[in-house]
Amino acid sequence: MTDEAAKIVSVEAESRIYPPYDAFHGTPDAMLWRQVAITTQAGRATLEQTDYGHPGG
Repeated sequence: MTDEAAKIVSVEAESRIYPPYDAFHGTPDAMLWRQVAITTQAGRATLEQTDYGHPGG
């Protein structure tokens, strides 16, 4: 083992399907929502992605 400090990275992923006309999005098709959060010693980044009414899952 070296004297260099250990690097720790945490990754979290979540996905949800919202039904048509849900209050979260209001569109006539179901919506697939995804979120990924990456945490390091320097901070945290969160990314979100959505798919509406088409294959994409």
